[in-house]
Amino acid sequence: MSIEVLKAGISDSIQDAGRYGYQHLGINPTGVMDLWAMRVANTLVGNPAETAVLEMTFPAARLKFHASALIALAGADFQPTVNGHPVNSLQPLLVPAGAVLEFTSCKKGSFVYLAVGGGFRLQDWLGSYSTHTLVRRGGLNGAILQKGDMLPVNRTINHVEKFRKLPFRAHADDFYPEGAIKCLTVEESSKVSEATLEQFTSEKFYIHPQSNRMGYRLTSANPLNAPPADELSDVVTFGTIQLLPNGELMALMADHQTTGGYPPIARLAMAFRSAFVQRRPGESIEFEWTDIDEAQRLYVTQVRALQQLETSCRYHLKHFLHEAN
Repeated sequence: MSIEVLKAGISDSIQDAGRYGYQHLGINPTGVMDLWAMRVANTLVGNPAETAVLEMTFPAARLKFHASALIALAGADFQPTVNGHPVNSLQPLLVPAGAVLEFTSCKKGSFVYLAVGGGFRLQDWLGSYSTHTLVRRGGLNGAILQKGDMLPVNRTINHVEKFRKLPFRAHADDFYPEGAIKCLTVEESSKVSEATLEQFTSEKFYIHPQSNRMGYRLTSANPLNAPPADELSDVVTFGTIQLLPNGELMALMADHQTTGGYPPIARLAMAFRSAFVQRRPGESIEFEWTDIDEAQRLYVTQVRALQQLETSCRYHLKHFLHEAN
């Protein structure tokens, strides 16, 4: 069974949780931008939470299913339709052979994820299926999707003659907290003045259009006072927020470099990373300090919500998959 790309999106690729253990060789992890959206979409179709998914930005790909499949969408709301019928994200969908999935407009968010029951049948590279476009490895041919590409899928659902929505859903509120984005201080924060750290949490920042999977550039009406960039490059991670010499910020994303020389000012709390990456260029962001205890508590709350969803999905999918097969 395969999914055909009828029309390519602007930057769609296969991603999973990332390729770790090779940064000392200069190989950055890549992986999904929105970790919770990947986990939720996979859970809704009965996959292990970190199975590879299709990550799409808007305008997104137009896809045709050459056999019946169980699918789920999570993340951004791009107003999806199946055979012209509007569908919801965060809900499993049974689609028949010949069904066409497309996205009509961008209502909210930056990245939407498609999970398919059974996962995609692809070759991994260094233990990950994530697409690394710089070295053209992973995913499908190491590249973003093109018109005519065929994505092979491991599992076909039998006896699905028409489109059906399964009557259970996930809840976005469990994984996308509202309000200010909580951050942790980093060791290098001590090299930044107290006035700059205070301004970091009192200023309103905006995502610059020149933002991508490598980093979100953040601007403000009053640039921050940056210390001299005379430090040696050091290890950086997804969520590191660097203070640039011009007073702007750079929040490093999934395709971040392995090391960086600009002074880090903060790090995104894991529980707020998905909420942050789903913000769009032009949207405003405010930051708030937290400590490690609160950050862990908030993340554990999200983990428990996913565990509850997994339990519910196992119960419901056992019935519906038996019926479909």
